Amino acid sequence: MSKQVVIFIFYGMSKKEEGEVEKRTGEKYFVIEPYDNAKVIFKAIDLSDEGRIEISKKANWKQLLQIIKDQLKLTDTSTFLFVKKDNPDDQIDNDGDLMDLWNELNKSRKVMYYTLKMRCLLITKEDKLMTWCPKNSDNPNFRYEMETENWSQHFENLKQFVEISANDEWLSESGQDKKIQNGEDLKAIWAERYNNSETYCLRLKVISANIGESGEIGEEHADENIQMKKEEEENGRDLNQSDNKGQGR
Repeated sequence: MSKQVVIFIFYGMSKKEEGEVEKRTGEKYFVIEPYDNAKVIFKAIDLSDEGRIEISKKANWKQLLQIIKDQLKLTDTSTFLFVKKDNPDDQIDNDGDLMDLWNELNKSRKVMYYTLKMRCLLITKEDKLMTWCPKNSDNPNFRYEMETENWSQHFENLKQFVEISANDEWLSESGQDKKIQNGEDLKAIWAERYNNSETYCLRLKVISANIGESGEIGEEHADENIQMKKEEEENGRDLNQSDNKGQGR
């Protein structure tokens, strides 16, 4: 057996550049497109002499998950799903699915790589980047059984995962002001992750009532500060007037 680990991460890599990588390595690989223009290239380890991964499927699955977390600087508790870019129904949920997909690629004489997308919610909170999927969404039937899921519980799980404060923080889609307020909102958002290969991964942001997304003080607190400043100025004027009355020449 041969053991080799090759990891690349590219931003905005063109088809021509991908071809150059293919020529240089001459081996099969997966291209993972997590979000935006980021791309991670993964090559399996501990291949058999025929290039298959039956014996090393668990090690390869663990390696793939860790590479994604390391390269994208995700939190250790992040969860995400893989799906073939050209087939939204072909979800890679475990080491067995990974083995089947790799061995299928290995058999092809023409195709050198498969492109995978990540299905998840990508959440930014302060300086942390994390990804999340509903519990049991790695079940192939989850998509078709969403109506029977307890989305209120999924929403609570998400808030606990992100560590959302009960009263003064909430989640919102990046670029939009609409709050994600309950399980039904979350259900609608997750259902959309199955529709378009360009939106498998959705960016969310954490907004605080005290500190806005950009770090600016929220409107309510800004108004309070203005009112306090006015009161301080008025009190200052009253004190000055009293002092002036008691002063002589």
